[in-house]
Amino acid sequence: MIRVVNSLESKTSAGYDFISMQLIKSIIPFIAQPLSELINKSFVTGSFPNELIIARVCPVFKGGNAADFSNYRPISILPSFHKIYERLVYNQLMSFIDKHDLLYHNQFGFRIKHDTCMAVIEMFDRILQAMDSNFIYSFISPFMQLEFSSTYIRHLIPWIIKIYYIN
Repeated sequence: MIRVVNSLESKTSAGYDFISMQLIKSIIPFIAQPLSELINKSFVTGSFPNELIIARVCPVFKGGNAADFSNYRPISILPSFHKIYERLVYNQLMSFIDKHDLLYHNQFGFRIKHDTCMAVIEMFDRILQAMDSNFIYSFISPFMQLEFSSTYIRHLIPWIIKIYYIN
């Protein structure tokens, strides 16, 4: 419990309960045991406290005319205890998924050490293998603009192609 709490970002923002993560980190040695018991009981019973899903909604100014409400976007700040609970659920779920090898090996997003840039490299590797085998390789992606919109990816593609033609 203490390790999980200390791994979370020390923000001073707080949900509707006005308890920040910074405050929780300062008292976690004293509340770790009862908090662990409460969360474990919640896991066993399959229940989640309704109070932890109440968010404090704050308008954040995007720019432009400050008097125009459309120039604000809402952000929801959940209680810090929700973030602790969420991280513990995530850790247990990922541990189970990894232990039982439930994710496809080419699932790149939302995984540690599986950057989405690896998906682009995997795609190019398959294209290059097909070219080496004299196969025609084609694909259609409705997300192509999104996939190649980052500066990193735009510079990576010519680099991969150069490597192929140099070799």
